[in-house]
Amino acid sequence: MPFDAVAALNHRLILIEGDYASERLRALEAIIAAAGLDEPDAFDRETVIASEKPFAEWVAAVETVPFMAERRCVVVRNVNRVSPEDASESLNLDCLKTLPESALLILVADDETKVKDDNSRAERASPWRKIVQASKGMVAIFTVKEGASSRSLPELAKASGKKLSPRTASLLTEMVAGRHDRAEEELHKLILFVGDAPEITPEHLKLSVSPEPEHNVFQMLDACWSGDARGALTQLHRLRDRSRDFDGEARRLLGLVASQLRVLWQARNSVEKASPEWEPEERNLTKMKDYPRRLALQTARRLDFPTLLECMEAVREANRLLTAGSQGVEPVEIVEQAVLKICQTARSRRSA
Repeated sequence: MPFDAVAALNHRLILIEGDYASERLRALEAIIAAAGLDEPDAFDRETVIASEKPFAEWVAAVETVPFMAERRCVVVRNVNRVSPEDASESLNLDCLKTLPESALLILVADDETKVKDDNSRAERASPWRKIVQASKGMVAIFTVKEGASSRSLPELAKASGKKLSPRTASLLTEMVAGRHDRAEEELHKLILFVGDAPEITPEHLKLSVSPEPEHNVFQMLDACWSGDARGALTQLHRLRDRSRDFDGEARRLLGLVASQLRVLWQARNSVEKASPEWEPEERNLTKMKDYPRRLALQTARRLDFPTLLECMEAVREANRLLTAGSQGVEPVEIVEQAVLKICQTARSRRSA
């Protein structure tokens, strides 16, 4: 059922959450427009970042009598940065139950770069959900439906008069780490980027789409499994160039590689057992979506356990060197050595 922004205005307190970023944004814009506050310089609309102002100031701002509109709207972005417990230190949360009729307080649970998965974000949002519900507010949750995939992207492109092949749609989905909402956002930008061109091509994706770091990691590992040292180092250097401080990112990168290797180990176990279904055993991976699951199984068919074990050892050694702080050796060099060892392992196993 489509989101009803007009009905949302029956509430004075609204929480917008969920992992579907583009739908969250559309809902927010629709509510603001329905309230007649969508002008860029609307006098009675204010946006704050949750962590930059205390809860008491959110409430004081929204309780201000509107000057030029019927409602006084305050949008609080990144609300998950502040827990209800911390918020209550500046003002009792019960005040949310007695907001004036003119008040329109919208809490938005934006994505956080430090949140590793949708589970973590949902857990952080739930305390606010309970508070809003207890205050007779409205909770709007937008999630990517299980099974949503690149198959619908060509249809969206066609609606805008552009052709998008299934192969290009799959590449776009891969570049945004399988996130359908991000793929939609990038597709809308691509439609503008290509101008009068009738078709969106892989070349357009390379020029316009900013891939998720995980995509570069997957590309780097794909090159490693093929023994392609040059390709693997190219992806590593792209990751380095995107990072303001690679010294700090090096350990995180090794963590991503180690995590992928653990997934591949589980996938390989499924391949050798000829199991028709595979669910990863690690707790933080149990919510893997269909796309990364299929990708892991496909990759695992090319690898065996001894290969994966040697690759894990290369990552462990690199992590040890980073922790020890090797004198005169830059973090990027340590990661490069690990990547080259993985490539060498893959080549030797293929030729054996």
